[in-house]
Amino acid sequence: MNKLFKTGLVLTAAVIFSLFGFSKAFGYGGGGVTSSAPAPVVTAINVPLSLSGTQEGTLVQNNDGLVTRLVVTPGTISGNATFAIMTSSDSAAVGGAIFNINASDLNGNQVHNFSNNLNITLSGLNLPADVSGLGVYYFNETTSTWTLVPGATFNADGSVSFSVNHLTKFAVFAKNSVPTVSSNQAVLGVQKYSVGSLLRSKETGKIHVIIANGTLQYVPNMAELMKYHGRATVTVSESVIASYNQVLGAKKYADGTLLRAKGDVKIFVVINGVKVHIKSLAELHKYAGHPILETE
Repeated sequence: MNKLFKTGLVLTAAVIFSLFGFSKAFGYGGGGVTSSAPAPVVTAINVPLSLSGTQEGTLVQNNDGLVTRLVVTPGTISGNATFAIMTSSDSAAVGGAIFNINASDLNGNQVHNFSNNLNITLSGLNLPADVSGLGVYYFNETTSTWTLVPGATFNADGSVSFSVNHLTKFAVFAKNSVPTVSSNQAVLGVQKYSVGSLLRSKETGKIHVIIANGTLQYVPNMAELMKYHGRATVTVSESVIASYNQVLGAKKYADGTLLRAKGDVKIFVVINGVKVHIKSLAELHKYAGHPILETE
């Protein structure tokens, strides 16, 4: 179970439209989106949670059985914010998991501190019967150290609950074996994103949606992107995009066709209509003699 990830900038889809000029790029003009008064209570399951300062919200994220529940009370934020939860793996953590909980405002700026406490519950960690030597820790971005969260409660159902007024990475560690992290050490590896997440390539600006575990589909125009209006978009490196299989668009290629984007070194093979990245020379050798088609 790969839950390693790289962190990325979280933006709402609406901000993506304005910041990166999708209306102009896709040939769509002005016009607005009308909406009714916001609901007082919002619940999001396995998708980012977008709230205004007057709303109460609950975000439940299940990543391969690791379940995070985040509760935001009215008045916690000023203006609007989008909350997202991602997981990574770390063998030093109890349950092998680190939980990255973040929020961003409408301008795409990360929001770290809040007026009220946020209530967080982590479950699926397979905690031991004796939890007396365990603690919940947050990653201090300034000092690059794991710091104990006071007042955490280990519940009878195997979950752990705590309240904080800031967001960062969280994990459960044995108190006598909290890892030391240097300032230049990467804390997180490859992102584990849930189905329905929108990923934007930092290098190309192209947006993809995850339609199944390990499979991306390119969002080609404004009309398609509007289907995900209000959903957070995470900016990632092109290497993260390339790590996924990709559903091909209107142009069809026969299974076994080798494809390479113009100006790129990565080679893909078409399998059941999906582009699959060839990650090794040994794998590429299976297609010896096949021509490699260059695509836009």
